[in-house]
Amino acid sequence: MTLKVSQKIYLELQKAIFRGEYPPNGRFPSERELAEKFKASRSAVREAVAHLSELGLVKTLPQSGTYVTDYQSEGSLDLLIHLMQTTEAIDAGVLVSLLRIRRITAPIFAREAALQADEESAGRLVAAGDELLEAVRSRGRATQSLSECDFRFHLEIARMTRDILFHLLFNSFRPIYRHYTDLYYTLPGSREATIPFVQDLTQAVLHRDALRSERIMLEAVEDAEARLTGALDLSPGSSPIPLRRGK
Repeated sequence: MTLKVSQKIYLELQKAIFRGEYPPNGRFPSERELAEKFKASRSAVREAVAHLSELGLVKTLPQSGTYVTDYQSEGSLDLLIHLMQTTEAIDAGVLVSLLRIRRITAPIFAREAALQADEESAGRLVAAGDELLEAVRSRGRATQSLSECDFRFHLEIARMTRDILFHLLFNSFRPIYRHYTDLYYTLPGSREATIPFVQDLTQAVLHRDALRSERIMLEAVEDAEARLTGALDLSPGSSPIPLRRGK
């Protein structure tokens, strides 16, 4: 995937803000200064800064200049969701943080789903699990279709918690979840690992075994994370990781 010049500048500036090179409430470099720094046109810089402004990372004050916002104090999940839905690539460090959040939250979702399971929600989970297993076993199924089935199965887990925040939190991760599940299903052994996971987790939830459900989910998330980090360069200073497929 080839990024536009403005996108490359935006990603570099975003990383610099997150690293603290441009501290909150501090003055942001001017268009001229950034154009000189990146050896780019002012229009490309202007587009990059506009994207930062849309995300709430900088703000421009009339007759004063552009300043970095105090996003750590004022920001919310809106920033994260906007980041995932509007950018073409994400900094490796941000992706690592997202995977860490997934490792923390997914087992909690599974545990709460087991505690709250009833006949209706169990039926939805079984149906979503059967759909995912059918997709996994169908070797001709495209990875995009597989990842959609995978997302729906995990969304049912979040829904079963009966906690609207858990449900919405997981739903907000849909863009990045779908993209990297596409990648996951191209990796050796991923389909084979999914079958016992779905079967074991479904049974644990149906039997309202909260601790076993939590353990199964944690092991699966850790395995998937290891597969993904092994397939991607997530070391410090690595290139931005794409969030969209090339056209």
